Amino acid sequence: MKVVTLCLLVAAVAGGAEGVLAPPERQYKILLLLPMSFRSHRTIFMSLAEALAERGHKVVMLTNHPKSSSHPNIDEVTHGLEYINDENINMFNDRKQGYKIMRESIVRLARDLYDVPVVKELYLRRKDFDLIVVSSLFNEMAYPFVYEIPFIAFLAREVNRRETVVLGNVLNLAYVCSFGHLCTVPMSAWQRFLNVVSHIHEFYYGQILVLLPKLQKEISAHFPDLPPLLDLERNMSMMFVNTHFSVGMPVPLLPSQVEVGAIHCRPANPLSQELESWITGAGSPGVIYFSLGSFTKFTNIPVQYRDVFVQAFRRLPQRVIWKYDGDLEDVPDNVMIRKWLPQQDILGEIIQFYVMTGGN
Repeated sequence: MKVVTLCLLVAAVAGGAEGVLAPPERQYKILLLLPMSFRSHRTIFMSLAEALAERGHKVVMLTNHPKSSSHPNIDEVTHGLEYINDENINMFNDRKQGYKIMRESIVRLARDLYDVPVVKELYLRRKDFDLIVVSSLFNEMAYPFVYEIPFIAFLAREVNRRETVVLGNVLNLAYVCSFGHLCTVPMSAWQRFLNVVSHIHEFYYGQILVLLPKLQKEISAHFPDLPPLLDLERNMSMMFVNTHFSVGMPVPLLPSQVEVGAIHCRPANPLSQELESWITGAGSPGVIYFSLGSFTKFTNIPVQYRDVFVQAFRRLPQRVIWKYDGDLEDVPDNVMIRKWLPQQDILGEIIQFYVMTGGN
């Protein structure tokens, strides 16, 4: 277990820089579980999978996305249950009921996941793997896989309070923001009160009292002799967290909680002539890259809100590169709209441009 964990840590932190690492002592078989994930979460996991695969390890991924990697050491298993899909969720319409819809979908996934033939087959051979890595954001239904098997939890966002408590690290709400709650540093007494209320609602009500009992009921129907999900969670050997203290709020972490923020980042590739000219031709005002990510689509935004963005961009001295998944009329001259954009390459070019111009 220590050797496998070390391999994972080195691969994650070094980004697969096998040229400076000694070869692994043998080829390990590693199972990555993210049955409920969005494309941005899958991207983070894929970075880990490809780094491990480059080191010669065999990686199997259980996911809800179509196959995307061509690496011979990566086998992607798709369960095909599309209860939560990036394409069919409108966050602008469902923002008030978003978490309720998500919880209901997760419970349905827990009910049906182990009836899928490819999942059943993978579950039956779970002990063939040397290590299991679980995406712990809304993926508690995958915990039956880790029964009596070493596993690592991978957080696609900041530290999850329930899981950090499981490891014995109780975060102080006087200075650690609850998920979804905006805080200033330092927090006022009123903000601390609101932070505690937000934490109670999210942690105790949303998870402990509502979601987990429903998940436990569905999992127990499949595995009546299995320990409770929280007991399985307590067996984790390590937690990877997709944060970094240099760009977020520093929090006290245990040695078993390792920050791996920017694991998915890579050196920028050359841009197309069109994009490069747009950036370098911006001059001293500079360039703004604007995107809401892969989950929230601008074509779903109410027209009055979309027009606010258009008018705001029109007044800016900067050029704007806007990832907009649709057609838009009356686009300002300083705005470039594209349905798809190479985000990392654009940000790399912008950084390089500002370095070369002295930040002006």
